[in-house]
Amino acid sequence: MLPSLAQLAAALDGQIHNGRVLCPGPGHSRKDRSLSVRPSTGTADGFVVHSFSGDDWRDCKAYVRERLGLPAFGKRGRS
Repeated sequence: MLPSLAQLAAALDGQIHNGRVLCPGPGHSRKDRSLSVRPSTGTADGFVVHSFSGDDWRDCKAYVRERLGLPAFGKRGRS
């Protein structure tokens, strides 16, 4: 399932900017905008992440998956 920008922004308390959502990374304050999340048809979960503060991409992916209500990496179910 490919989440829309609006779905990503709502789930992540972020803001839409240039085709991506800027939002707080895992463990960051709600005002932080260090995580970029962009919908992507080339990934199994429908998005790619980039941390501007050096957070591990796996932690960021797990955080976004949790906020979207998707199962954790390696878990069976919807993806």
